Amino acid sequence: MPKVMGHDPDLRHLRATAGGPTLAGVQHGTARGSRGKAGGQEEAGVAKTTIGHRVFMGLAFTGALGALALGAHAAIAAAETAGRQERLAAAFDGLARDLAALRSSEQERTRDVGRLLRRIDALSSAVPVARVAAPGAAVPEAGAPERPAPEDGPGDDDAGTDDSEDLRALGERVLAGEASADEMERWWTALRGSEELAGVIGRLEAAVSARPDDLDARRRLARAYVAQLYSVPDGPSRGVWAARAEAQWDAVLARDAGDWDARFSVAFSLSQWPEFFGKGPTVLRHLETLREQQESHAPLPREAAVYRMLADQYRRTGRADAVREVLEAGARRHPQDAALRDALAELQQ
Repeated sequence: MPKVMGHDPDLRHLRATAGGPTLAGVQHGTARGSRGKAGGQEEAGVAKTTIGHRVFMGLAFTGALGALALGAHAAIAAAETAGRQERLAAAFDGLARDLAALRSSEQERTRDVGRLLRRIDALSSAVPVARVAAPGAAVPEAGAPERPAPEDGPGDDDAGTDDSEDLRALGERVLAGEASADEMERWWTALRGSEELAGVIGRLEAAVSARPDDLDARRRLARAYVAQLYSVPDGPSRGVWAARAEAQWDAVLARDAGDWDARFSVAFSLSQWPEFFGKGPTVLRHLETLREQQESHAPLPREAAVYRMLADQYRRTGRADAVREVLEAGARRHPQDAALRDALAELQQ
């Protein structure tokens, strides 16, 4: 059989038996390959869709968490703001109450100072006399009435000028340290509220500034401050003048710790301050020092006042045994002192 190119039956047989691809196989493989490719593309599409969905869900979850955090932060900030406002309101209320209490305390303190300074006024005549009293001389009792003024006599209408001149001359003797105890007391009392007092204070302040160690000048300046204290109305300004007098007595004590007059004067002045100023311990220290000093020598009448004041300070601090002891000691040293005897008798009832 003649060979025809492309149509040799043996060739077809050999191709079939050799396992080569047949037309049907190629067509089937092509179809299967097409389906595989399509399937791969479909799976890739599904995978892409799944990944996109997951990314979207992640982003949505992250956004939700952020929104929740912002909301929580806003809620916390609002709560803190509300808390601060409540604390501020409470603080303002507390300040208002404190201010009201301070105003009430200031008013009460002013009244207390006024009452106590009036008491000092009633007792003041005893201090200068006791300061210069000779042994055996009587010391005026606290609150004793002042000596009555002399009655007017004929010609008194023209006595004003003469009295003014006499008072001026007396002042010169007082400032020079040449006046008696009665003359000093008369002059210092007359000086209260007068126009001359400011000039006297200025003169004495200049003297102390020029001679700081002149103890007599400091004592006179302290007396001038006390006179000014009684020249102003009741109120805090009186405390200012009292403190200035106390500073001068303290300066005397710094130079002479044994000065009985200066120590008694500052102790008495401090004892008149209201208790909330906390002067009590200083008063007690001065009085106990005075007792120790004066018991080293024969008793003087003026020293009986120290025992009375000590008993009062011990009573304020609840020291009943000390009250009894000091009154008994004072009565032994000053049996003639009626105030000590009365205080001790009252305690024994």
